Amino acid sequence: MEQQGFAHRTIFSFFKPFGMNTKLYGLFPIKIGSINSIRHVASPTIGYSYSPDYTKPLFGRDLGYFQEYTNSNGEKAYFDRFSGTSAGSTPRQERQGDDFFIKQCVSGPKKMDGDKEKKIDLFSWRMNTSYNFVSDQFPLSNLSSSLSSKSGKKTES
Repeated sequence: MEQQGFAHRTIFSFFKPFGMNTKLYGLFPIKIGSINSIRHVASPTIGYSYSPDYTKPLFGRDLGYFQEYTNSNGEKAYFDRFSGTSAGSTPRQERQGDDFFIKQCVSGPKKMDGDKEKKIDLFSWRMNTSYNFVSDQFPLSNLSSSLSSKSGKKTES
């Protein structure tokens, strides 16, 4: 099914980090080369997110983003005219969930000439997952993780 012509779409999703974020600090006296100690900072955040199901009326109004039709198997199906375009597919499932993030940074002071020290960031590790309260299957999302590091001799503070 294809539809020609111009169409616009306005969709929204909502994310609100709660006041439940903090920073946890740790300092470990470890001697590695010119580094005298390791500083670990963990910053956890909990948030809430919401995205509606656009196949259903929103606030009592059908937005017309989907055309309902019966497929060859006699089942009800939806045609999204934005699927496959640069706008991307329109969300077809409601999502209400808690989002969990944690950012961890590991750094250390490097001894320079004399008594001077320079802070160097060794690496940063981010992880996040979420729990969808309205999902019947697989309400817990995959754990996403990324690790980044500044390497080389030129390390900025």
